Formats: sequence, C-alpha cells, structure tokens
Amino acid sequence: MTFPNFWQDNGLLDRERYVVFNRFQSREGAGPRFEKRWADRKSSLKVLDGFRFFTLLRRADDVQLNGRPVEYEQGTADYMSMTVWEKKKNFNSWRTGYAFKEAHGGGSIAGFLSAVVGSMMVIKTTPVQVGLF
Repeated sequence: MTFPNFWQDNGLLDRERYVVFNRFQSREGAGPRFEKRWADRKSSLKVLDGFRFFTLLRRADDVQLNGRPVEYEQGTADYMSMTVWEKKKNFNSWRTGYAFKEAHGGGSIAGFLSAVVGSMMVIKTTPVQVGLF
C-alpha cells in the first residue's frame, strides 16, 4: 500500500536550495549606519531567477544558553547576510551579472568609489563568506 507524501506532493521537498552567508564586523558605533546602508541600497534580487529570500542578521549580545550568557570571541562578526537561492546556478548567475555590480557599487567608477568609501566608514574588516549549502 502506498501512502501520499504531503511534503513531496506539495513540492516542498523536491527542490534544491542554495544558501549563502556572509559575515561582517562593523566599526565601533557604526551598526545603525551599516543597517541603514543595507536597507537603502538598490537591489534587483527580487526579480532574479531562482532568488528566494534575503535577510540581514544582527548579533544579539544579551543571549543566554542554559541560563548562562553567550560569550563571543574577540573579533566575531556582528552581522551576517543570508540569501537563499533555488539552485547554485542561480546564485552564480547573480555573481557574474549586472545585479551583483549594482549591489556592490553599480557599473560606474563613481558608484564603485561610493560603495568602497561607504564600506570603509562602517565595516571593520572585509566580508567573509561563511557558508554554502
């Protein structure tokens, strides 16, 4: 006897997902400016094939685990960005296309310089890609 599988019948397990994390360490006191830059920047992600989700995560310093405060190592990132793609090829298409250039300063020298200077004001270190699934 065969039973219907709710998850597969509704297409919830049949798809591959590709998740990318980048971590950022902001300069002392620059967190609000960093968040505003992310909120205000131009992005074509929502119209790209295979793009599913984006979020910017902020570290919470008052977290407790089993009643004890979580302690972070010195230099630990205070932000992580996460994008979810339907397939790895969708992510790679974004990385090599115009939308990536747009998100990182545009196609002009002025846009690129603006992105670099803005980043230098709020980011302490270069972003690090920390996870691909």
